[in-house]
Amino acid sequence: MENLPAELQADESVITTKVFEPCGAAENFLLASGAAITHKGGRAFYRPSTDEIYVPPREAFTTPENYYATVLHELTHWTGHASRLDRNFSKTSRFGDESYAFEELVAELGAAFLVGHFGFVAATVENHASYMASWIKVLKNDKNAIFTAAKHAGAAMDYLLDIADKTVDQRDGYKIAA
Repeated sequence: MENLPAELQADESVITTKVFEPCGAAENFLLASGAAITHKGGRAFYRPSTDEIYVPPREAFTTPENYYATVLHELTHWTGHASRLDRNFSKTSRFGDESYAFEELVAELGAAFLVGHFGFVAATVENHASYMASWIKVLKNDKNAIFTAAKHAGAAMDYLLDIADKTVDQRDGYKIAA
């Protein structure tokens, strides 16, 4: 509005615009995966029926690290598709059941491994607290679940790094290392 008293006018020197600063290595890694990643909506998920990943726009995340932690979590789910590592969780799983909770644990560990690979720190998946109770149930019911989940998460990371390595062989100047 024009003609506002000085005390009601915004100090334009303190107005900031939230700008997402991408990590080149992580962006290249996501591209190399070949996953269909759509940025829209207000939540992140992998849809097995269409083999697509949906995440909110980058600017919706509090930090780039949280964006990458989230998209790498969904990318770990993506590796479980029948055409890839075939973890077979999606055919009968529902939120809250043990197979769903187990796959979420795999995805969380896979994202943690990949976040570490890129050297990100303090990245958190915003909704992981909602999975805690189901993870605890899985871990109480199967003393080896954490090891099995870590094995699957490691296989997912290896699968993705292998895709990236093959892409490096096919593109000049493309680096995965953080």
